[in-house]
Amino acid sequence: MIHINTKLGDYVLDLLPRRERREVELHVAHCADCEAALASEKAVGRLLRGTLSSVTQPDNGRLRQLMPTLPTQKQRPAFNFSWQRQLASVCVMLILLIGGFGWYESNQNRNLMPLPTFVAITATYTSEPTITNTATTVKATAEPTVTAVSENPAPDFNATPPPNPTPIAALSTFSN
Repeated sequence: MIHINTKLGDYVLDLLPRRERREVELHVAHCADCEAALASEKAVGRLLRGTLSSVTQPDNGRLRQLMPTLPTQKQRPAFNFSWQRQLASVCVMLILLIGGFGWYESNQNRNLMPLPTFVAITATYTSEPTITNTATTVKATAEPTVTAVSENPAPDFNATPPPNPTPIAALSTFSN
């Protein structure tokens, strides 16, 4: 008789299809050796299941330690800026404010009349005495003040064309 010892382990663990399972049951019913081997395999199977369930089943307090924590999202307040962000925003505002004032002032200066960039001094030569600032000052001295006039005649040259009036001379003609 052919023994089915190779299929007994799968039979005990319920891994055989229905047709092969039926064949093992019919064979074990007629063979005493296979029936003893099946009883031995069932005892090993029960021991294996009991050991696995006791090892894999955690204690009541241990189950929470083994479970991973559920991820939670932190709720941030709507206006929770750190001090670095606040400082950066203040610096940006200052730069924009200073730049705006500079731009405003640069636009204001364009509307003014241009100022003269030089002052011309004109020397004149005359043979007649003229009134100057020094002549109008009164000195408290015992000696009289004398203005000297050159006896030499004026030279015979004239500037052609006459020079343009200086800005100071032009302003003095309008003020009189």
